[in-house]
Amino acid sequence: MFKNVILGLSAVIVIVSAGMATNVQARFHQAFLSDNKAQINKRPALKLVDCDAGAAAVKMAGFKHVFAIDCSGAQYAYNGFRKEVEYTIVFNAQSGGMAAVSR
Repeated sequence: MFKNVILGLSAVIVIVSAGMATNVQARFHQAFLSDNKAQINKRPALKLVDCDAGAAAVKMAGFKHVFAIDCSGAQYAYNGFRKEVEYTIVFNAQSGGMAAVSR
């Protein structure tokens, strides 16, 4: 009886290790030998407007004394004056246009 248990356990170990080896080979092939990584890197990079170019666009919209508050990310924040009233302008760096204007 002990011999049958050992034989059955050995058969299960052989079957599991063969399945794991096939899975490892498939993952190795997918990770190192396929062109999936080349396709992922071919995505176009987002083009952002420069912080100074954004300030120039805000000035062209009629604001004076424009200065940058935050030029990180995809939206830039500026302060500017129009008719002696100070405004906070949110500029979309991807589209090159203003997203919001508030007092």
